[in-house]
Amino acid sequence: MLSRRKTPATNAKKLLEEYTQSLDKIRTLQQQFIPQNPVSVNNYNISSFYRPAHIVSGDLCFYVALGTNKIGIVVIDIIGKGISACFITVCLKYIFQSIIQVSQSPKEVMSAINTALCTTITLDNKSGYGFYGVLDTVKNTLTYCNCGVGVAKLFSKGNVTELRDYGGFALGGIENTVYTEGSVTLNSGDVVIIATDGLEDVKNSAGKRLGTEWLDGFMANRPDDNTHDTLANQIDQAIHTQTGCRSFLEDDIACVCIENF
Repeated sequence: MLSRRKTPATNAKKLLEEYTQSLDKIRTLQQQFIPQNPVSVNNYNISSFYRPAHIVSGDLCFYVALGTNKIGIVVIDIIGKGISACFITVCLKYIFQSIIQVSQSPKEVMSAINTALCTTITLDNKSGYGFYGVLDTVKNTLTYCNCGVGVAKLFSKGNVTELRDYGGFALGGIENTVYTEGSVTLNSGDVVIIATDGLEDVKNSAGKRLGTEWLDGFMANRPDDNTHDTLANQIDQAIHTQTGCRSFLEDDIACVCIENF
């Protein structure tokens, strides 16, 4: 009996299925780096959400314990999308874990990440933006280094402060870049939101870009009784509603929210 030869269409379908399965595995791996639950330390609550534009993302956010009362908070936005950008975020997660064994200083951590992107990772498109902050839940301070991340705002008693005074040039662009760090004091009721620029690039159901004002408006009109859900989930749900519940967005989003109760 003659065996049936596979047609080009059959081969293409099989390759597509294998490619999709590979993407799903990569997505599962990347999702493991994203915090699945909020963290409460002393009077602080830290929450996050992550929305890839498609299946995998060049954005990354996570937080790590640095001793008893300190939390390290990372938000990274690698330029580009897809597998190559996702691969770099996976590498950076492991690089970061090695760096904080030596130093927890935000400017030194970002300097080391910049060096790694410039010298260790050899992909053509390997630059990006980032924010690293150390939250001291006893001294009520956030010491940070902002390297051009999309959103970094302190909401305090109706005032909005951009956390952009300290940091430096984008990551992976120029080796030996000098970075700075500084601190802000957090009072009761203060909120800090750090996110990649996808948070502002989202378009609503009418096709209009939300821009920088919508988050300020959301925070100003946020209900006082909001203890039933994390701030990150509230922002995620607001985006989901405004975009008409679309599955895919214009850009990746990684967001961390810090609330001082």
